[in-house]
Amino acid sequence: MTPTPAIRIVKRAFATAAPLLAAAALWASAVGPVTAADLLAEGAAAYEAGDYAEAAQIWRPLAEDGDALAQFNLGLLHETGRGVAEDPAQAAGWYERAARQGMVRAQYNLALLHQIGRGVPQDVAQALFWLEVAARLGEGVEREQAADAASQLTPLLEEDELEAAQARAGAFTPSPEEPPIRSAATTLILSERQVETLQLRLAGHGYDPGPADGIPGEQTHGAVRRYLADRGLAWPEGELLTQRLLDLVAEP
Repeated sequence: MTPTPAIRIVKRAFATAAPLLAAAALWASAVGPVTAADLLAEGAAAYEAGDYAEAAQIWRPLAEDGDALAQFNLGLLHETGRGVAEDPAQAAGWYERAARQGMVRAQYNLALLHQIGRGVPQDVAQALFWLEVAARLGEGVEREQAADAASQLTPLLEEDELEAAQARAGAFTPSPEEPPIRSAATTLILSERQVETLQLRLAGHGYDPGPADGIPGEQTHGAVRRYLADRGLAWPEGELLTQRLLDLVAEP
């Protein structure tokens, strides 16, 4: 059933919240909790400094590899147009991936997009489904806000629609994403701290990367290519410095 124009839109409790970092280790995938948490924190620091594009660049590989916190954060950027193109459809896609893994805030935000038909078809029953799920899985304020929002939508549905949405919500079980066949280490860009570690390792092997400042400049890339070439390996021009590369450059 389509809501009437008089419907009061549920207050968005989470859309303007800061990116999530809590319990990062619980959402880490193939990269391991420490690396995922470091990258989430680095992205949050960029976000708080107003460098939203940098935050998006840091979070995107994590999100693509199944980290629900990064997926929520990237959805938030696409919904608000910070650092990336404002794209409600992409926001909804990222929220849904995180929501299916059990992230309550993503479930709430996705419900609101379904309620108003932004980025996804307007579907009050689907909005209620996600709010019911969030109310069941959430705790404290999150549970209260989701339950209150759900109560505002129930009068808008026919009895059979309401019962079906609530039954689906009751049967919902979070499903963490399986790690991709390709190791996440091959796509995760290095943090500033990790680039500094890489530079120190290269210098220790006699390949001058320039100052160990965590900035992956051309001198660092050149040292990488020379180090790998001497070992029969190649690193394409312009290739990003990733976790796989750090693993290839052994400690001296």
